Amino acid sequence: MNLTAEFALIAPIVVPLLVLLPLYLARNKPDLRESISLTGGFLNFFFVLYLFGAFGRGQQLQWDILTLMPGVPLGLRVDALGCIMLLTAGFLWPIATLYSAGYLRGHKEKNQTRFFSMFCIAIAATNGVSLSSNLLTLYVFYEILSLSTYPLVTHHQDSEARAAGRRYLAFIMGGSVGLVLPAMLTVYSMTGDLTFGSASQVLQAGGWPSALLALAFLYGFSKAAVMPMHAWLPGAMVAPTPVSSLLHAVAVVKIGVFSVIRALCDVLGPQFMTAHNTKYLVTALCATTVVVSAALMVSQDNLKRCLAFSTIGQLSYIILAVSLFNVTGIAGGTMHIFMHALGKITLFFCAGAIAVHAHKKYISQFDGLGRTMPWTFGAFTVGCLAIIGLPPTGGFLSKWMIVTACIKAEMPVIAGLLLVSSLLKAWAFFPIIFRAYFKAAPEEEHPIKGDCDPMMRVPLILTALFSIIVFFYPYYILGLAQFFAERVLMGGL
Repeated sequence: MNLTAEFALIAPIVVPLLVLLPLYLARNKPDLRESISLTGGFLNFFFVLYLFGAFGRGQQLQWDILTLMPGVPLGLRVDALGCIMLLTAGFLWPIATLYSAGYLRGHKEKNQTRFFSMFCIAIAATNGVSLSSNLLTLYVFYEILSLSTYPLVTHHQDSEARAAGRRYLAFIMGGSVGLVLPAMLTVYSMTGDLTFGSASQVLQAGGWPSALLALAFLYGFSKAAVMPMHAWLPGAMVAPTPVSSLLHAVAVVKIGVFSVIRALCDVLGPQFMTAHNTKYLVTALCATTVVVSAALMVSQDNLKRCLAFSTIGQLSYIILAVSLFNVTGIAGGTMHIFMHALGKITLFFCAGAIAVHAHKKYISQFDGLGRTMPWTFGAFTVGCLAIIGLPPTGGFLSKWMIVTACIKAEMPVIAGLLLVSSLLKAWAFFPIIFRAYFKAAPEEEHPIKGDCDPMMRVPLILTALFSIIVFFYPYYILGLAQFFAERVLMGGL
């Protein structure tokens, strides 16, 4: 591989880190600081598009930087699944940066430079996970992501934020150290290889390690929030809304499901997972999470907690679909990473706009807000449709594929449970929309006038718009998802 290709491969990791020093130097100049962050976001997305194009042309991009242990280098490579994650984070970073600037200024938040700096490190770690060629490299960047997001979760530095931060680290790092690390060592002792694709070819179907290893990865990568390893996520909603957007759409939870998919598909593999019905165990656990989280969502009055329980279910949608191990399921699940990200970041952007402009965070306070803030609640409606899985949003396409995959796998009960969960989400979301548009606004001493600040309004409109666009033009994401699915089932690298 030539120098240009090596530079392009490592650029999505390096570029966000190069932004850190200029951000610090511009700490007392908000306009310059945020311009620097935006520039870094656009430059990162340029390299992501370059890698996507190179992969589409069939170019093999892989670089073993150094050997960490025998047979396991610190290695980077580009594949279809990695491209989906890179595109998700790369596309949303500049949009989230613009929104964050408006939110932090509107809320007059302290430590804004620290926020943008930690955001950049989180993006670098996210890209590192996406580009990892083996499980050990993924694990290193996964832990960096965990540590970099802790200051974001505890941004407000009050007792509630510190408690949420401790719970976050206990679940996230406790799972990775206590479960993923032993599972990784077990795989290495059995195969002598942690390279994605190669390890699965060595592992033999059958035997007790199948279920134990699958469960260790499923719960150890606790950013995926499969119950009962979900408890950190609702608590993390004490963080500012831009942090919630990062957690739910851009990086953290998406990296959780991404890591689980890597482990199930590229470390254990379909044959190993099929042994002793291990894949059915994973499917059942995820289906339970989907339904229970949807039921809990209905009872929430705090909007961000409601969205948090929605995210818990959506993550299990993805893992459940992949665990079916048919082309439609794997493709639908990996495609849903991108589709859910667009819908969920839209909803969190709207939640933040409502909090800053209307000073309301409880659903019961939203009477008449849809007429006062039409752009915000228009985008909110689109985000709801995407999460429920209704046209004309991209969420419909991926959820349709997931339900179809369940039927193809002869699991009509699971398909029925997924439909029930969508009905429960509709039960939670549609009353919010009705309340906002059709109930009379209460008389207030200081009535709300107009919509939110343009720096927040433009990003939420953009993400809502793209949620609709991908419904009509899903081809790039769908193509990557199908390519990955076919490669996994063929046992290719």
